[in-house]
Amino acid sequence: MKRIAEPERGGGQKWAQGPWIVGTITTARGLSFLKAAESPANLVELRLDALLEDGVPLRELSVRLAERTRPALLTLRVPEEGGRRQWAQAEREKLLDELFPLVDALDVEYRSLPQLQEWWERARSEGKWRISSVHWLEGSPGQDRILEYCSFLEGVAPDWAKVALRVREPDDLRSLARILLDHRSQAWALMGLGPWAALSRIVLSALGSELVYGYLDEPGAAGQPSADELADGLRRVGLATSSDRRMMRAPRP
Repeated sequence: MKRIAEPERGGGQKWAQGPWIVGTITTARGLSFLKAAESPANLVELRLDALLEDGVPLRELSVRLAERTRPALLTLRVPEEGGRRQWAQAEREKLLDELFPLVDALDVEYRSLPQLQEWWERARSEGKWRISSVHWLEGSPGQDRILEYCSFLEGVAPDWAKVALRVREPDDLRSLARILLDHRSQAWALMGLGPWAALSRIVLSALGSELVYGYLDEPGAAGQPSADELADGLRRVGLATSSDRRMMRAPRP
């Protein structure tokens, strides 16, 4: 397989000039972005729950991943956190067994870590990026609960901790911004859902959130902007993004 030109990994407290754009794919037609010559995405997220519901054969996914020209993130989202598939028992583990060697990063919800602990540790040992995530789809659980979960996320030592929250009022956006002030040692991917989604991603990126999610084919979450819209919005506020090599934190040892 052709070696993928990955963003350069720095160490310590080195940061990119702007965030990485994570381009989300949820449909069969979106798989073409894995080989696209030009794309705003630094990292392509395969939402496996949505792709399987769209009827994409597992064999096709394997072939497309083997031909990829940019890093790929595998996400097997559960319905409780916005996923589109009711997973059969042990189904996710079986799919991971087949696709894990073909991807560069793995997203596991904090609630799913007990079931997928083996894969979480394997990703660490094989040098794959790890994202631990939590999603509040209906609204804020309150500042104290948010910060409590942030401490949980930090405790599992991800390369990035992801928090997605349905923003209903300015205080919700301030709650997300506060994470960057109260938990400085962790790298974050913070974003709002719903009508505030696009604005929240620009604001939080400007404050230091390191990953920003936008769709490449169709929205994967409520209010999610396109990757192209994000790239344009980030440029407008002076945050350069690029598919070229970047300086980011190194994966944890």
